[in-house]
Amino acid sequence: MIRGFGFMEYCLPAKYTEAECTAFASASGADGAVCFSTCDRTEIWFSGEKSAENPFAGETCYEVGPEYLFRLASGLESPLFGEDRIISQLTSAVSAARLAGTATPELEMLFRSAVTCAKEVHSSIRLETSDETLIKKVSELYSGSKAVLMIGSGSLSRAIAERLISDGHRVTMTLRSLSKAPDLLPEGAVPASYDDRYSLAAEADAIISASSGIGYTLEKDAEVPEGCLLSDLAALPDIEPGIKARILRSEILSVARPEREKAVAAAEAVIERYVGEFRRWLDFRRYIPDVPKMSNAAALDTLRRLETPIKKLNLSAEDEAALRASVLSSSSKAFAHQLYFARDGKLD
Repeated sequence: MIRGFGFMEYCLPAKYTEAECTAFASASGADGAVCFSTCDRTEIWFSGEKSAENPFAGETCYEVGPEYLFRLASGLESPLFGEDRIISQLTSAVSAARLAGTATPELEMLFRSAVTCAKEVHSSIRLETSDETLIKKVSELYSGSKAVLMIGSGSLSRAIAERLISDGHRVTMTLRSLSKAPDLLPEGAVPASYDDRYSLAAEADAIISASSGIGYTLEKDAEVPEGCLLSDLAALPDIEPGIKARILRSEILSVARPEREKAVAAAEAVIERYVGEFRRWLDFRRYIPDVPKMSNAAALDTLRRLETPIKKLNLSAEDEAALRASVLSSSSKAFAHQLYFARDGKLD
């Protein structure tokens, strides 16, 4: 049995120590444990037949199964949708558990399979799509604005900026490194340092923030002109609640996003395949101790069925004994191989 427990908590330490892995496993009564912490959650995964208790308490706690880890690794459950930083965090978590002696074969295979799955998703599917429906919605909302400040330079920010510029708006885009402006910004966008965002916000008709960070780009004490239109399109809120202006968020992000939905469907198809392979591997592990016994039983059954044909061959006692031994050995190996093929889903 493999179960994961977690709770949603912001900005916890980067990872647990080997000693803490051991402590969690010992306290839970489980055979093994792997734990990790990301920007917004901490999770502990247990394996073993004994029922591990949830070590967390509170409204933000949750319990999940193996399928969830594949989705998390692939970026589908991350607050920063589509991000791939979780891959290295999962790899480090297993390494720490291995050093602590709490990484069971089941947990090793689960995390390794989830990481392999995530790498295929990120290498073959573009999850960070810029849907035309969302860009069109922003364009309509900002039709009366002249000077627009865009905080962030990701793919969505660039796509929106390009549309606004084509609509006749003056768009200023912030970057942490101005040297990257020629390569990142669309033609017509005015580059500005990210550090100057507060002074630029004080003079903007409208502000759009769509960064990929985990902190606020504008805090609540930021000065913005009266009537300034603010939009927060970041996966994690960019603009601190309480700022003296109305923030548009759900009004924009709630629009249908068919391109993202298509990408998610493609990722889920890959995840389903890997989860199926992991499930087959996990199911087969229960039978591994019985494979020799089952193979020998099948070989003896085969030999009994061949008793009459062997007698009809009129072989010498020595040759008959050699044939019987060969039948037993070959039948046993063939049966075992078929079991392993069944585990890997290779049987027709």
